[in-house]
Amino acid sequence: MKTSTQKLGVMLMVFALIYSLQSCSTSDDSTEEASVEETQEEQASIPLADLESGISIPDAAYIAGAPPSPNSSILFKINTDGQSGYLNTGYTVPFTANDDIAGAYLRILEKDGETAGGYFDIPASSFEEKRPLRTKKENEFAQHKLLEENDYEINVKFSNTIPVGTFCYEICIYDSDNNISQPSTVCVTVQEWGGPESLTGSWLFDRYDPANLDEDRTTINCNTGGSFEADYQLNEKEDWVLTLESNGNYNEVYDDVYRTIDYDASAADCEAVYGDTESYKEQYLGKWTYNASQKTISIVDFEYKNLLDSSENETFENGILYVENALVEVISGELVLTETYIEDGKEVTVKGIFKKQ
Repeated sequence: MKTSTQKLGVMLMVFALIYSLQSCSTSDDSTEEASVEETQEEQASIPLADLESGISIPDAAYIAGAPPSPNSSILFKINTDGQSGYLNTGYTVPFTANDDIAGAYLRILEKDGETAGGYFDIPASSFEEKRPLRTKKENEFAQHKLLEENDYEINVKFSNTIPVGTFCYEICIYDSDNNISQPSTVCVTVQEWGGPESLTGSWLFDRYDPANLDEDRTTINCNTGGSFEADYQLNEKEDWVLTLESNGNYNEVYDDVYRTIDYDASAADCEAVYGDTESYKEQYLGKWTYNASQKTISIVDFEYKNLLDSSENETFENGILYVENALVEVISGELVLTETYIEDGKEVTVKGIFKKQ
C-alpha cells in the first residue's frame, strides 16, 4: 500500500583517498555554498585512541595484533572509493564477494596511516544481504534499494565519542578454506550536521518524476467472470512534509486520510468498492548533513513517533540511515531529490520533488 509512509532512501558520499597495500596487515541555484569543500575539522585525522574506543561491529570478534596476510585472489570488490560516516551512527561497508565467503577482516587506520593494535574478525552471518534501506517507512526509492546477488554490507557502529574528522579502514575477506583476498583501503569522512541555508525550511512533497511512480493499481476478478483494474487506494489527504533545520535537525510528518479497496465487495459488484475511511499520521526525527563537493544530502533517523498511537513510538540510539547521498538541488523554488539505482541490470533514476511551504 502506498501511503505517505513513502520515504526516500539510499548510499554513499565520496571523500577520495586510497592506499595501496601489500597485505591485509600492511600496506546550480540549489546551493549558494555548493563550492565549499569539507571544513578543516572534517579533513583532520581522528585520533587513533578515539577510533579504537569508539568503533564497534555487531557480532564481530576484536583480536589483538595484525590480521592474517592474503594468500589468494578470491573475488572481492569494495564498492566505494571513499565514504561518509555519521555522528553517533556509523557507516556501512558495501562490497561484492564470492558465494562461499566465510567472513572478513577489518582494521582501523588513522588518516595518516597509523594502524590500530587489533582487527575485527567479522563472520559472514552478520553481513547484511538483500536488505532494504528502511525501517517502517516505504517509498518509491527505498523499495528498490536491495542488494544484488553477491553484494554484501557490514554495519560499523560509532559511539558518541567519535568526532568530526577523517579516518580509514582496510578490509579483506576469507572463505571456509582460509583463502584470504587482497585487501582494499577506504577512507571515511565524518561530517558536521546541517548544510546550506538554501535547503532549510519545510518542504511539501508534490510529485515524482517519472509521474507513474504514484500509480498503485490492482486487478479485481469479478464473481460473474471477467476482471477490471482499479486504484488500490483512494486518498482524501496525502501530506508529506520534510523539514530541514539550519542546526542539522530534521523531521518528516506524514498525514494521510484514505480508503482501501474492498476486494470481496468489488468482485461481487464487478466495480470498485472502497472500505471505511482510515487515517495515518507519523513523524520521523533525526539529523541531516550535506556533502558540498558531491551536492548530496544524507539523513539519519533517531526517533519515530506514531502521532495516533504513542505506544508504537521508538528511539534509535545509534541512528538508522534513511537517505544516503541523494543528489539535492533547489530548482525554480522546488527541492529536488534524485536517486539512481540498478534494477534488473538497468540504471533507473527517480526524482522526488517538494514545494516550499
